[in-house]
Amino acid sequence: MITQNNAYGVAYVHEDETVRLGESTGWYAGIVHNTFKFKDIGNSKEEQLQGKSRYLSNQFHLIIIIV
Repeated sequence: MITQNNAYGVAYVHEDETVRLGESTGWYAGIVHNTFKFKDIGNSKEEQLQGKSRYLSNQFHLIIIIV
């Protein structure tokens, strides 16, 4: 059973859109840090760091996930 969970992170979003509606490109990137404390015999702790970035356009999508 988890007794405490803390998470914090940052994200950045960038988008360029042309005059014609629907023609846009952009990207975003983010990272989050999670800390878990468990209620067990050994008072276990776990830390997790996750990152994600993505490039978006009308013709192409690129996703990178780091775990």
